[in-house]
Amino acid sequence: MAVPRIDLVPQDLPSTALARAQAGQSSRMGSIGRAAILGWYLAMGLAAWGDTLLTGKPAALLAAILVGGSTTAFLWAGGMHLERIMLRSLLVGLIGLAAGVFAYVGAPPGSEAAAEFLCFGAMAMLFGVLAAFPPALIATARHAA
Repeated sequence: MAVPRIDLVPQDLPSTALARAQAGQSSRMGSIGRAAILGWYLAMGLAAWGDTLLTGKPAALLAAILVGGSTTAFLWAGGMHLERIMLRSLLVGLIGLAAGVFAYVGAPPGSEAAAEFLCFGAMAMLFGVLAAFPPALIATARHAA
């Protein structure tokens, strides 16, 4: 005698349906939009590099490398969704800010190293917010359409 199989978890959970809907959305962004986003991130990198060249201090370049590298590593491990890109870049910026503030507190007061640590924290948070800007615009455009 066959016993019917009873699933306690429904097959179409809301999160599963939402993930399918997000995966099924086609990107309405053309080559101009992709070029604009690439240009945005390239401008951020050039700004960090230019700041490092002008000041002779590596805080901005290190902050850009921290935010770019960490966000890319997080996304590679977790998937490429607009909300994840925004949240993870903001999280990395916040971590960089906290690291800069903690290093500033531990440095001798009024020293050049203390100022550089504080600059690193501020630049990390700035780059985190700027990295979240293009995905936020895309998400807003998708929800408006």
